[in-house]
Amino acid sequence: IPIFIFIFIFIFNSAGKKSRRFSHIRVVLREIDFALKIYQARTVQQKQKWIQRHYDARQDHTVAKQKREELQKLQEEADLKKLNESKQ
Repeated sequence: IPIFIFIFIFIFNSAGKKSRRFSHIRVVLREIDFALKIYQARTVQQKQKWIQRHYDARQDHTVAKQKREELQKLQEEADLKKLNESKQ
């Protein structure tokens, strides 16, 4: 499930320039309906940007899924090893 995380840590000072003053982070998690966004895009450039974002989100999802599966496998192996040691 593709999820974008938007982190806003910049604020604007009185001159309109970006500056990093505080370490507060605002995180917005939401799912994006890429097919709808691509359909609603008015220009070809907008459609290309949404298609690229969809591709990037898919890549991130597959990498995260592989890492999660690997971590789960290692955890199961550690649990089995611990169980075997306790039996002996």
